[in-house]
Amino acid sequence: MELESLTNVSDNLIDKLLNGVVNTSNFFTDIYRFNSAKKNYLDKIAKLQYVRTINEFEETVSLYEFFVAPHLANVKDKNIFKVSGLSDIKAHRKILISGIVGQGKSVLMRHLAISEVLDHNKIPLFFELRYLEKGQNLDIVIKKIFEEWLQVKSPKIIEYILSSGLVTLFFDGFDEIYIEDMPKIIKGFESLVHKYPKLNFIVSSRPEHVVESCALFQNFQIQKLDFSAQKNIIMALIKSDKMQKAVIDGIEKSNIAVKEALITPLMVNLFVFIYKQEQIVPEHVKDFYDRLFDLVLRKHDNTKVDFKRERATKLDNLALKKVLQLISFMCCKQQVFAFDEHIFRRLVDKAITINDLKCNVDQLIFDLTSVLCFIVKEGYLYAFIHKSIPEYFAAEFIRDHGDAKDLYEDIYNNYSKYEKVCIFLNLIDEYNYNLKFLKRVFLKDIDNIKSKKFIDRSYILIDPSISQLKIVFDENIHEYFKCELLNRLSRITETDIVKNFKYVDGLQITISNRRLADSTGQVVVEQNGVYTDYFDSVSDNTVLSSTNSKDLEKELRDKGYRKINAINLKNKFYNTLIFLNSFVNEVEQRQLKIEKIINRYEIDDYSF
Repeated sequence: MELESLTNVSDNLIDKLLNGVVNTSNFFTDIYRFNSAKKNYLDKIAKLQYVRTINEFEETVSLYEFFVAPHLANVKDKNIFKVSGLSDIKAHRKILISGIVGQGKSVLMRHLAISEVLDHNKIPLFFELRYLEKGQNLDIVIKKIFEEWLQVKSPKIIEYILSSGLVTLFFDGFDEIYIEDMPKIIKGFESLVHKYPKLNFIVSSRPEHVVESCALFQNFQIQKLDFSAQKNIIMALIKSDKMQKAVIDGIEKSNIAVKEALITPLMVNLFVFIYKQEQIVPEHVKDFYDRLFDLVLRKHDNTKVDFKRERATKLDNLALKKVLQLISFMCCKQQVFAFDEHIFRRLVDKAITINDLKCNVDQLIFDLTSVLCFIVKEGYLYAFIHKSIPEYFAAEFIRDHGDAKDLYEDIYNNYSKYEKVCIFLNLIDEYNYNLKFLKRVFLKDIDNIKSKKFIDRSYILIDPSISQLKIVFDENIHEYFKCELLNRLSRITETDIVKNFKYVDGLQITISNRRLADSTGQVVVEQNGVYTDYFDSVSDNTVLSSTNSKDLEKELRDKGYRKINAINLKNKFYNTLIFLNSFVNEVEQRQLKIEKIINRYEIDDYSF
């Protein structure tokens, strides 16, 4: 982005706009006031491109040093498209752009505002809603925008500009206003639409806010980064071809968990940050967060031996990490990763008490959100920048807890809450994880799985909307095996379905037992290439009372279910059946491996 070209284009457009206003008022007949207003606008539009990033804590940088045009999805029709400017967003209503933490909502809004200057004959006016004071309405915001951007206070001139549609208003961060003010601001948006039909405005917000249900807006969600988008951001952040190749190759070779972590520009930025500092590409999320924690603190300490940035709490790195570990564990236990200020303060206060710290809540919140970058404030919410962060540090908390027997008991009884945490425990607390959790799970269910009866009791109901695959075990298997089967089986069975039943749109998998006390299901829905995957406990009303296998099969057949290993279906579900049989063999081998791991730790006395 050439600042000079932006200024030149803006200069011409502001002349056109303000000259049109001259006939409405004597406000700009004074050439000095005209030029002052124009200079003020040019300064503000030029500064709009400058933001702070994780790589530059002390200085602002142009967003065009790292910006890569993202992909948006129309929430209604699931159409995905790349957005370089407002003209790419086809909407018959006002535009709402939503995205999670770190997806670059504000950066995109700034880019779209600047692109309005470069591509269209409209003047963008940008306002960050976080600066809206409690109780203020949108009329006050509008007056503030015109005064700050165009030095216009005259209601008559403001009315003329809004009515003529010569400007585009950008309201960034709806989620950052006070909750009680949200309905009032939405009414303000509605008033703008009714009063000024020619006026265009765009709003950004985190997902799941009241603004999403407003009929004024057409909702467009920023999409998670795929590998191609990750590469584009890396090439924007790193100028050296050799370094680009090293980082991109590193991501390709890295653990799947790393790839899944790099779904936002912020996370890719942090990944590049590690490489720039240490010339090391983390191959696993464990290495990623281990290094990132130390590097972020070193960056804030300016990396100078004789320089130490003042921390509000006076805590050293180890004490701060213990706080992060505890908060992460509490969040994973409750499955809450974003919280309002009241809940966050309560969480931080509990961490202070448990760790016996000599600081107050405000001091610790400052260090957690300003010194560390893992928890950020967006509007009235505090949130982890990625869910894998609390999952990893929760695993560290369990590992470092000393006698973690009670913690592993909680994991055994509530595995679905700790599923991702367990991935890290297997890496950083291998002995305890295998001894206190995996061994117990395998001993409980190995015979049930080895019998292979569940393969013969795998039933399919083909339905044009969502087909149903039901796997029935003799006894209720542990959530560990249910989750693993669902994770691995969904895409395999989906492949069989798509290949042989082209009219089927989606698939639901349910794992249960003959008593049907519990059922766990996963739905995989495919619509125009857009997949929605989610886990949930689904109520299984298919079989209400049958426990005898023959009665169970009859009841299922009466409801339209058929065995996938039936003569007329087994070829169509070839991949699914191959997987289920191999899964049994794999479980047997893994049980042997668990014993070997435990024996290795217990036998080795570390003598030499």
